[in-house]
Amino acid sequence: MSETLVVIVHIGLAVCFFYILNWIGRHTVSLGYLQLSTFVRQDEAPAFNFILRTVSPTIYIILLSAILYALGEENLIKSIWRVVLFYFLYRALYNVAFGRASLINWRSFIPQGIVAVALAYFLYHTLILTKKYIIPDIDTLANELWLVIIFFLYSVLNRIQKSDEGIRRRRLNYIKKNYSRFKNQYGNLVARKAVNQDIQYLAYAIMIYENFGRPRFLRFIEDNIPRKTLTRGIMQVRSANKISNQESVNIAIKKLNRDYKKSLREVPILKIPEMDQGDIGQMYKRRSALRNTIALYNKDMDYISEVEEIADELARIDSKEGV
Repeated sequence: MSETLVVIVHIGLAVCFFYILNWIGRHTVSLGYLQLSTFVRQDEAPAFNFILRTVSPTIYIILLSAILYALGEENLIKSIWRVVLFYFLYRALYNVAFGRASLINWRSFIPQGIVAVALAYFLYHTLILTKKYIIPDIDTLANELWLVIIFFLYSVLNRIQKSDEGIRRRRLNYIKKNYSRFKNQYGNLVARKAVNQDIQYLAYAIMIYENFGRPRFLRFIEDNIPRKTLTRGIMQVRSANKISNQESVNIAIKKLNRDYKKSLREVPILKIPEMDQGDIGQMYKRRSALRNTIALYNKDMDYISEVEEIADELARIDSKEGV
């Protein structure tokens, strides 16, 4: 097998691992896995996350090597440590391509990559190439003692609460950058069509959130693939035909206006006197109507909470800047 083909296979295995690890991460949130989001998510399990992202790629190539040895495909084991390198490169390129580079903690990501690649390279030469497996010696207590020490250190490190200031800063910069960009592109349209300032913030919040999940290059691919009526444009509105981002914004704001007015009429009047009249009552009515408007756009609870949080952040940004 040629070296070029081996490299291609290794790249494919790295990409596969990227999606496998993401799937594992989504199903281990309760264990402390930190997911990338536009919002602050404190790393409550730093040891778990570090181990998952640095040790798991090496475990992956060890398992792959065992399978390839069993299948007699030893050519593919040559320099298999590169799978770990390709995985981190793909992970970096993926987030840059999706416009999420500003949300990545590069001071953490780069050391993770260095440690993971170094560990993979070391075990490739000391373990994988020699076909040996590290088996604890059950006749001694040293192994058990070290296991206890490792578990103790893991437990202690996992209880260290890291400051979320860096996460907050990256999140805020990401929101500010995209808010400024979208205002330059669609500001006149949004200001002209939205019924009030709340709907303007809501429109921009949806743009930021939808663009996070469906960046421009991905929307381009989707628009050029034959498919049934699905969501399109930067606002991800339903359309059977290709539409421009301007058209998607126009359609979305019309829907937001309509749903907001309808929600205002349907917000129940509370029986508590101080809540159904005056400033407090009006604030409750407005917030309830806005939240229901988001729910009519997308009923997913995470979507509702995150879009609402972005809209509130945009209002705070304008307030601080005196807009």
